[in-house]
Amino acid sequence: MDYEHFMHKEIFEQPEVFEKILKEKKEEINEIAEKIIKKKFNSIYFIGCGSSYYASKIGSFYISKYTNLYTNALPSSEFIFYKPLYIKKDSLLVFLSRSGETTETVKALRYAKKLGLETLAISNNPNSSLAKEAKYFININAGEEKSVVMTKTFSGSILILQILAFRISMLKRNKNIKKILKEIEKLPNYAKQLIEKEEEIKKIVNEYNNYKIIFLGSGPNYPISLESALKLRETSYLMTEAFHVLEFRHGPMAEVDEKTLINIIAPKGINKKIFLDLIKDIKNKNGKLLAITNIKEILEESTISINLPEKILEEISPSISIIPNQLFAYYTSIGKGYDPDNPRHLSKVVKLK
Repeated sequence: MDYEHFMHKEIFEQPEVFEKILKEKKEEINEIAEKIIKKKFNSIYFIGCGSSYYASKIGSFYISKYTNLYTNALPSSEFIFYKPLYIKKDSLLVFLSRSGETTETVKALRYAKKLGLETLAISNNPNSSLAKEAKYFININAGEEKSVVMTKTFSGSILILQILAFRISMLKRNKNIKKILKEIEKLPNYAKQLIEKEEEIKKIVNEYNNYKIIFLGSGPNYPISLESALKLRETSYLMTEAFHVLEFRHGPMAEVDEKTLINIIAPKGINKKIFLDLIKDIKNKNGKLLAITNIKEILEESTISINLPEKILEEISPSISIIPNQLFAYYTSIGKGYDPDNPRHLSKVVKLK
C-alpha cells in the first residue's frame, strides 16, 4: 500500500507493533514486574510530557486498579518544580518519552535519581539519555516514527504499561487476571479490524468537517479522549476539548448546539445506563453523537458510530480505541490542506534551554 504521509503509514503499522511487543517483550516486562514485587515498592509514579503524559495516566490507572500499590501520573515539569512531598523512598518512578530526550523528562529522571529514587524508563530509543540513565529500561521497539505526531509509539507504550500492570497483578495472585492476559493476545487482530474502518471514518470527517468536536471517555479511556483531542489540535489546529464522561454535565454541557459533535468512547464494561442517559440528553439539546463502542444500545442511540470489536473488554480497549480517532485527526488534517507529519510550531523532540 502506498502512503501519502508517514502518519498514515504509522497508524497502519500498529497491529505489527502490538505483535512484536506481545512476542518479544513479555518476558522482559515480566522480569521487571518481578523486580517491582521483590523490591516491595509501595507506590509507582508515572511521568511524561504531552502524549507520553496521557500514556502515563493510563499506566497509573492500571496499576491502581489491578495491584495494591499507590500510583499517580505527573507531567515531567510538575515533578521538577513541585515534587510532591508524599513521594517516598520506597517509590518507583516510571518515565515515558518516545525519543528519550525530552528535556523536562530527562531532567525529571535526573532529579529523581538525585533524590535516591529508583527509575524505569520506557522509550522508543535504546540509545537515549533515559535509556542509559534509568536503572531499568523497556524499549518500545516500534521502529522509527517519522511523523512529528505520536501514533504507534503511543499505543505501543500503552500496551507495555498494560502488560506490566497485569503481570504485577498476576504475581500478587490476582486470579481474575489470566482472562485479561489471554484477551490481550487478540489486540493485533482487533487493531486490524479498526484500521479496516478507514473509509467509514473518511465519510464521517467529510460530513462533520465544520463541527466543533468534543471527546468523552471514562476509566482507562479518559486519557484516550485527551490524546484524541491532542491529535486533532496538533494536526488540524482546531480548538477541541476532552472530558470525563459524566463531568460533561457539570458545565461543559452548555457548549452543545446543532454544530457540536460529541465523540464518546464507550466499550463494554462501562455503566451502560448512565452513558445512555447522557447520550439522550445531548441529543435533546441538538448535539450529534459519534460513538466508538460495542454496546448495542449505544450504537442504536448514536447519530453515527464506529463499531469496536464485539468481544473486546474495556480492560484492554485503550490500545485500540485510539485508532479511529488517529484516523479522524489524519483525514481532518489533509482535508484542510495541512501536512499532518509536520504540524506548525512543533518538533519531534521538545528541547528546552
